[in-house]
Amino acid sequence: MKRLGLCAAALLMAACSHVDPMQGRSGSDLPPGPLQPLPSDSATTAAPCAKLNVSLGNSAHAAGSEYVRLRFTNSASTACSVRGYPALTLKDSANRQVGEAARAYVSGGAKDLVLAPNETVTADIRFPNPDNFSPGVCKSGTVKIEVLIPGATERARVDDHHAYCPGWSVSALHRGSS
Repeated sequence: MKRLGLCAAALLMAACSHVDPMQGRSGSDLPPGPLQPLPSDSATTAAPCAKLNVSLGNSAHAAGSEYVRLRFTNSASTACSVRGYPALTLKDSANRQVGEAARAYVSGGAKDLVLAPNETVTADIRFPNPDNFSPGVCKSGTVKIEVLIPGATERARVDDHHAYCPGWSVSALHRGSS
């Protein structure tokens, strides 16, 4: 019994010793170096967009929600860049926030986007259907969406009358302007 225990201990120590699994492999077999950031969709670099014209685009209904396109158009005479998720809040007529801010939902991740003059990118807003909630959970009385564009300091506002329901969300900015 003692001999069996010593053999098991020796095997365990041998298994735990450091062996380089890449030793003897060619360079093309080795994993890539440090992780690199995701590539941008354009090789051009541009200053961040300080101000974009914001408007509502098309909408569609699916799976108990309404999806609304929020459009961001570069009105400057030079190219600019954006990346990330816009911050959205619903406001009432007294400019008070209704409910919580929209949460970000992953839709392929954020990419660096360079916008030429008059070019548009979009973010998709998901509004849950109030009929899917118990009475009193959703709040009506909203009159606009306040938008903070990623990297900007100025807020934009668009007229809108969707009810606030928990779980409303917004995607990252992406190409597509419908």
